Amino acid sequence: MRTLVLLLAALLGAGNCGAALFDTVAQVEARYGKPVSGSGDRFIYQKDGMQITVGFIVGRAHLLEYTRGDNGLERDEVKALLEANRIGAGRWKLVRGRWATEDGTMEAISIQNGLRIFSKQWKGSASVEGMLTPPPAIARSKAPPPALTAQAPTAQTPSPAAPGILRGRIIQKDVKVHLVGMKLLKPGVYVEVNGERIFLPHLETTAIVGETIEVAGVVEKGRTEKGERWFQ
Repeated sequence: MRTLVLLLAALLGAGNCGAALFDTVAQVEARYGKPVSGSGDRFIYQKDGMQITVGFIVGRAHLLEYTRGDNGLERDEVKALLEANRIGAGRWKLVRGRWATEDGTMEAISIQNGLRIFSKQWKGSASVEGMLTPPPAIARSKAPPPALTAQAPTAQTPSPAAPGILRGRIIQKDVKVHLVGMKLLKPGVYVEVNGERIFLPHLETTAIVGETIEVAGVVEKGRTEKGERWFQ
């Protein structure tokens, strides 16, 4: 337990139990140092064996991802990180595989080897709701993947997806995932949409990890065993 306390004190700032969510760029760098990579509105930091990805809106942190190696985070670490990031937002409640604060300003979900905490503003910066139901069609982005170069964070607002289109950046391909209510593992692709990790089973695409794809006619079907939404 003492090791856990020391680790979190290092991550969140010695002598400071306040949240990292909503911190300014200067406050984030005071906690974690300069970013090791990133561009646009999202930067990656490393400290004490932990990788911390921070997403900014108008110069403040609205997305935090804590990950560590292949073993991920322990349950006590997840609980402590949630508690440290709920200052003034009320208690966390776990509903259908995801946490939300009582006042609705923050949410959190489990991700591979870690935890993602984000604000209502980050979630609402674009939408994947209102999906249509024609046969799926995939369009490969012509733009190259963003270069991961450490620059000073700038304020950018993610562009919203067009109505009826799920648009996201591929973060993992050729994976097999347990879906709630199904016995067999389902192969598919993970995409990131506005800071949320979404699984698309049986999706075939020539796009590579880091590229953006658009899929028309998908609807939300349920949750993975880790609480992530999946669409088909």
